[in-house]
Amino acid sequence: MHLARRIVVIWAIDALALWMLAPVVTGLELSSWVWAIWAIAVIGLLNALVRPFLLVVTLPFTVLTLGLFSLVLNAIIVLLADLVLPGLQVADLISAIWTVLGIALINTIVTGLLSINDDESFYRNVILSFARRTVPEERTDQPGLIIVEIDGLSERALNMALERGYMPTLANWLGSERFQMTPWECGLPSQTSSSQAGILYGRNENIPAFRWYEKKDQRWMISNRPWAAAEIHDRLSDGTGLLVNDGSSLTNLVSGDAPHSAMTMSSLLDRPGAMRQRSYGYYLLFLNPYSFSRTLVLMVWEAIREIGQYWRERLRRSPFPHTRGGIFPISRAVTNVFLRELNLYLLIEDMLSGTPIVYSTFLGYDVVAHHAGPLHTDSLRTLQHFDEGLAALDRAARRAPRPYQFVLLSDHGQSSGATFSQRYGFNLETLVDRALDGQEQVVGPPAEDESWAHLNALLSQAIQVESVAGRTARRVFRRRTTEGYVEFGPPRTPVEHPTSEVVVCTSGNLGLVYFTDTPGRLSLEELTVRFPRLISTLVGHPGIGFVLVRSSLYGPVVIGRQGINYLETSQVDGVDPLASFGEDAGDQLRRLDEFSNIGDLLINSTYFPQADEVAAFEDLVGSHGGLGGDQTSAFIIHPSHWSPPEKPIRNSAGIYHLIQGWLRNQEEEPIPPPPLIAEGDSGTAVPEPVHR
Repeated sequence: MHLARRIVVIWAIDALALWMLAPVVTGLELSSWVWAIWAIAVIGLLNALVRPFLLVVTLPFTVLTLGLFSLVLNAIIVLLADLVLPGLQVADLISAIWTVLGIALINTIVTGLLSINDDESFYRNVILSFARRTVPEERTDQPGLIIVEIDGLSERALNMALERGYMPTLANWLGSERFQMTPWECGLPSQTSSSQAGILYGRNENIPAFRWYEKKDQRWMISNRPWAAAEIHDRLSDGTGLLVNDGSSLTNLVSGDAPHSAMTMSSLLDRPGAMRQRSYGYYLLFLNPYSFSRTLVLMVWEAIREIGQYWRERLRRSPFPHTRGGIFPISRAVTNVFLRELNLYLLIEDMLSGTPIVYSTFLGYDVVAHHAGPLHTDSLRTLQHFDEGLAALDRAARRAPRPYQFVLLSDHGQSSGATFSQRYGFNLETLVDRALDGQEQVVGPPAEDESWAHLNALLSQAIQVESVAGRTARRVFRRRTTEGYVEFGPPRTPVEHPTSEVVVCTSGNLGLVYFTDTPGRLSLEELTVRFPRLISTLVGHPGIGFVLVRSSLYGPVVIGRQGINYLETSQVDGVDPLASFGEDAGDQLRRLDEFSNIGDLLINSTYFPQADEVAAFEDLVGSHGGLGGDQTSAFIIHPSHWSPPEKPIRNSAGIYHLIQGWLRNQEEEPIPPPPLIAEGDSGTAVPEPVHR
C-alpha cells in the first residue's frame, strides 16, 4: 500500500474509532461523524506543533513512569483539540485518557483484520524520525555488521517457525540464496552467560553454570545479576572483545568490550557507558505520540493471550500448566513487547548513527518457551513480531551512512519435559539432603523472576543518561540504587557465605553441589568416606542421568546407574552413562571438569530419548544448562559469500573466531551488501545476486 493511501486509511480508521468511542466513553461527545474526521486531523497537527514543547517540560516525569506519563500528554493533546473544535467535547483528563487508549486499541484490531501492516508503517516513521536527527553527513563504503541474537532458539525450533510461515522475512533472506544457515553446538554449560561470553570474548572458562558458588570467595554467582556479569567481564576481557572497535552492546549480559552499551548487565554499575552521550533512542519509545499507546495496547493483548493460553492448557489437563501462572503474563508482556520494541529503537539509532558493529539480544522467545515449551505453537508465534523487526532493520540499513551486513544467531536451544519436581514430588535439594542422611543442611539460591531483572535494567539505564531526566531519575531512585543499579522486586539472594555446609545450584537440568566447609574440591574417595550413601543414592534415582566427580586415583569419572565412564582414558565399565547424551558429551565434561569453580559434584538429569525430554531441576518446562535434547543446539545465519566454518563448532568461542575471520576478510575485500527489500511499502524481498 502506497504511503499516501496508507495515511488516508489510517486516518479513516482513527476517525471511525473516535466516532465509535463517543457513545461508550463517559465525557466524550461528537456532534457528528464529520467532527471525528476533523478531530483526528487537528490532533495530528497539535502533535506536530505543541507536543515537542510539552515533551521538553515533562521529560523527567515520562522517564520516571516508564512512559506512562506519555498517556497524559496524549490526553492533553485531545483536550487541546476540544478547545479548538466546537463539535468535539471532552469532559476531563480521565475521559481523554480513555479516548487515547480506545483509539489505539481499535486501530490495532482493525488494521489487523484488514491485513494492513501497521507495524511496517510505524517502524518506517521511527526510521525517518531517527534519520532526521542522527544520520551523519559523511558516508563510508566500509560495511558495518549487525549481529542479532535470538535467545534460546534451537535450529529445530527455527526450522519449524520457518515451515509454519511465522518468519516470512527470514525465509526470504534464506530463499534468496544470499544467506545461509550453519548449525553449531554451544557446549556445556548450555546457557547464556557462558555462550555469550564465548561469542563476545572468544573465551568462557570458569563459567560452570548460570548459577554457581565461589568457594574461594564464599559467595554465590548468578549470571543475570550486574555484579556477577561485571565480574565475568573483568575475568575474560583482554581488550580484544568482538565489539571493542567502537561497537555497541544492546540488552546483553556482557558487553564484549563495547564502548557503547544499553541495558547490558555487565555495564549497568557505575561505569562509563555511551548511552550517557547517545540517549535519544532510549527515550523515543516513551516520547513518540503514538508509540507508547500502541506498545501498551500490544502489551495488554500479549498478557491476555497468555492468560487465555494458560486456561486452554488447564482445560486440556496439561501435565505442567502451573508454570505459566502468577505474574508470568506481565513478565511476558514486558519482555515480548516492551523490550522488543525498545531494542529495535536502539538498534535503528545505532545503524543510522553509523555504528560499525552492534550485538543485540532479543529475549521474548526464550521467556515464553521456558513456560510453554520450546516447540509449542505459542512460543514459535512470538517470532512473528521479531520477524517484522528484521524487515524494519533492513529498511533502516538503506538509510544508514554505511552499508550493513546482517548475522542472525542463537546462543543455545531449549529442551522440554515435565520438571524433576513434577515427576517425583520433590526437588534436587531434597534428594541431596536425603543422600546425605540429614548430616548437613542443604540450601540453594532461590529461583528468581527474571522479569524484575529486566525492569531493573531499564531503570538502571535511565539513571545513567546525562540529561535532566537522568539526573531527576537518579534523585528519585537513590534509595533503591546500589553502585548505579536500581533494584525493585522481592528480596534477592544474599551473596555472602551461607550458613549451610552444602550448597546446591541448579541451572535447567544441570546441578552443582558444593561442600563449603572444604576450600578445595572434594574427591570421590573423600566423599565416599564422609557420606557413604551419597553417590549411590543420587545415581540410583530415575531422574538422575549421571554424576561427574573427580577421583584422586582415576581423574574425572562419570557415574550412572549401570556403569562408569573414566574420562581420562575413555574406558567404560558397564553401560556408558553418556551413551544417550551425544558423542561430544565426554569432551564437554572433560573441559568443564578443569574449571576451578566447578562443584564437588556435577549432576545432570536423565534424558528420555523416546520422548525427547529432560527433567529440569528448575520449575520450567523448557530448560537449558546441561546435556540432553536440543538445549545445546544453536545456529548462525550469515551472508552466503562468507565462508562457513571448516569444521563443526562445539563451543561458542568458535563463533567469535569465525566472525573475526569474516571481519578481517571484509576489510581486505569489502563487499557492500545488496538491499534485501525493495523500496516501497510491500516488504517483499527482491532476490539479487551477490557479485564479487
